[in-house]
Amino acid sequence: SSSSPPPPQPSPPPPPPGGVAPPPDLQQLRYVECGRPGYCAKARPHWALPSERHSVRCCSAVSVPGWQRHPGCAVWAESDGTRMGGCHVYRSFFQAAAICAAAGGRLCSSRELLDGCASLTGCNHDNDLIWSSTAREPDRRLPPPPPARAPPPPP
Repeated sequence: SSSSPPPPQPSPPPPPPGGVAPPPDLQQLRYVECGRPGYCAKARPHWALPSERHSVRCCSAVSVPGWQRHPGCAVWAESDGTRMGGCHVYRSFFQAAAICAAAGGRLCSSRELLDGCASLTGCNHDNDLIWSSTAREPDRRLPPPPPARAPPPPP
C-alpha cells in the first residue's frame, strides 16, 4: 500500500511592499484616555495606533519620590517629575512607555486614568489625551464558515 503525500501547507502571506511586516505587537492598538476625566472637550478617548502622538503621564504601584497618590487610588502618578525629564507631549506609545520605565514607573492603565489617579499632576495634561498601558486584544475569531450547501432536491 502506498502512502499518500501530505496535504499542501498554506503559504505564508507575502510581506508588505517595502520590507518585512512588523511584529503584531508593534501595531497593537492602545487606549488613550483623558488626562482628567471630563476635561477633554476637544478630543475623545479612543483606541490609537502606537505611532500616534499623545501626552505622557506615568504611574507606579510603589511610592516614587515626588509622585502623587490621590485618595482612593492604589498608584502614585506624575507628569513632569525630575526622573521623567520634564513634560512630554506628542510622543509615540513606545516613547511614552520608555519615559515611564526610565522614571521608575509605567504607563497608567486606562482604568487608573479614568479614575483620575493621574489627574492634577502637572504639564496641563488634564485636557490632553494620555497614553495608557491598556492594549486592545487582537480579534482572534475564526472567519465564518462557508454557507452550507442546499440539500439535493427530492427524487
